[in-house]
Amino acid sequence: MVVSTALEYLNSLAADAGRDPGLQWDLAVAYGKVAAAQGSTTKPSLGRTRDSLMSYDKAFALARPLAKQRSLDDKQREILVNLLLDAEVARFTLADHDAAVRLGQEAVELSAGLRDVIQRKALNQWSTALGRAGDLVGSLNARERTLPLMPR
Repeated sequence: MVVSTALEYLNSLAADAGRDPGLQWDLAVAYGKVAAAQGSTTKPSLGRTRDSLMSYDKAFALARPLAKQRSLDDKQREILVNLLLDAEVARFTLADHDAAVRLGQEAVELSAGLRDVIQRKALNQWSTALGRAGDLVGSLNARERTLPLMPR
């Protein structure tokens, strides 16, 4: 019931978000939190992975244009990278390997220039997705890209 009420509220706010980047970002983050509550595969959730993907899609519809316009600061980009990685795991859980790999690749691209730990996380998770999807060479290449990012 809490998730349903939150979604109703977010959907009504999203209709009014218009061109307010701050509101768009806040709504994207809120949709991401609802998605995690609906179907996180790594934390307690309602176990509704398909529903969570719909909420992630709403979050991305609001956040991607902001990222494309370079309107996000580094902390916001890190949050978006983590949302993409969470959605990647959800897609993979439903055996949607191609979509999982695409989300992982997007997370890797968005993580460029962020803290090494964020870049490594994105590359490692993408590498795992590529390997599970059968692209062993791509998986190895992604894993090798983490080496210069390792702490010394």
